[in-house]
Amino acid sequence: MNRCITADRTRLSGFHQTLDFGRRAIFFIAHFAGIACAGTTFSLSLQAQTIQREFPAAALRGTLVVTAPPVVSLDGQLDKLSPSARIRAENNMIALSGSLVGQQLVVNYTRDAAGLLNEVWVLTAQEARLKRATKARGNNFFFESDPQPTTSQIGSSQPGSSQPGSILPDPNLPQPAVQTR
Repeated sequence: MNRCITADRTRLSGFHQTLDFGRRAIFFIAHFAGIACAGTTFSLSLQAQTIQREFPAAALRGTLVVTAPPVVSLDGQLDKLSPSARIRAENNMIALSGSLVGQQLVVNYTRDAAGLLNEVWVLTAQEARLKRATKARGNNFFFESDPQPTTSQIGSSQPGSSQPGSILPDPNLPQPAVQTR
């Protein structure tokens, strides 16, 4: 084994080291540029994929217009968002209600125990094509601050109508006895 440096090697060692460093630098630059391009391509392909969202079975479909948060219009009737309401945009990220003011949005929604809108998902065109049940909000209680129903909302302008949605008493049903003292 010859462990001694030969004369030819000592004379060119500075040149070889400079040449070797240049090759390594070019290799590393090309290598990291390739990684950066591959990373960009990979991230763009992830963004192009569609997100398959699963909605709860109890979620209903409606048309939402945010008027003055937390007040909204759902299917043409005034409604309110709950204090813990979450609105998810088409990309499934949280959207602030203030950023959606005035936009008419097709949504799936759920309600909390108090009857306020709790979870709202803004639908993509593909999701909106799928059929889902809709339901008009019906309360068995009213507040003085609630807007008073008009005859078009009651269902009929005739008193005593027995049409569904009418809040007027039906004269055909037995009436409770009135006690006088």
